[in-house]
Amino acid sequence: MILKSLKTAIEFLTIFRVGKSNEEIQAEDIANSIMFFPLVGILLGGICGLSEFLMRYMVVSDLVLSLLPVIILVLLTRGLHLDGVADCFDALHFAGHDKEKALRVMKGKTIGAFGASALVIVIVGKIISISALPEGFKIEGLILIPALSRWTSAVSARFSAPASGEGLGYIFTVHSTRRAFFISGLSAFLFSILLLGLKGGIIFVVVSIFSFVLLIFFNHAFGGVTGDVFGAVIEISEVFGFLVTGAIIR
Repeated sequence: MILKSLKTAIEFLTIFRVGKSNEEIQAEDIANSIMFFPLVGILLGGICGLSEFLMRYMVVSDLVLSLLPVIILVLLTRGLHLDGVADCFDALHFAGHDKEKALRVMKGKTIGAFGASALVIVIVGKIISISALPEGFKIEGLILIPALSRWTSAVSARFSAPASGEGLGYIFTVHSTRRAFFISGLSAFLFSILLLGLKGGIIFVVVSIFSFVLLIFFNHAFGGVTGDVFGAVIEISEVFGFLVTGAIIR
């Protein structure tokens, strides 16, 4: 069960495939794979940290060097969460007064001006916030923040209601367990302490609170959460995480 949940988390969040499987994945398997989201985030962050270590003396510009982990995260996650950012912000035009239209916009295949603007802000914000990380702790920040941003999915699942009766938002909010939530949170907290000590613990708390406030906004806007909201919370929390890490470490 645990290995199946880990495999599901890796394959759901990344382009990586773990072995061969003919076994059908149940909704509960997807929902409870959330316990391993921070671990998958550490894997992604570790690759970003490795790129920083290998390229820091080869790339002169801090901004260009900070672009590399952003590219890596997009490629290794298939841009899955960025799609959520665009869809959510396009749907905000109808938030609060036409829930059904907002949900239809999220399911649509096109991207509007609001969604495109949000994507640009998130990507540019991530590059700038990574470049602002203190030099002596940049690798640790690159490893940690992808883990913390993915821990926010457990927060979203535990403290939200589904906006509709189908889709990933429904699966995660209805089928995930308290056990998965606590394992996810505990692992994210331990990663924070191991990488950045007490300041890492503070970063964990601040990012968690930020994601909770963000969820209150999206829940109010859409009457619940969808898979796109999960993705948007991950991406926005990631930008905020890099920003707050730079501020707290300094």
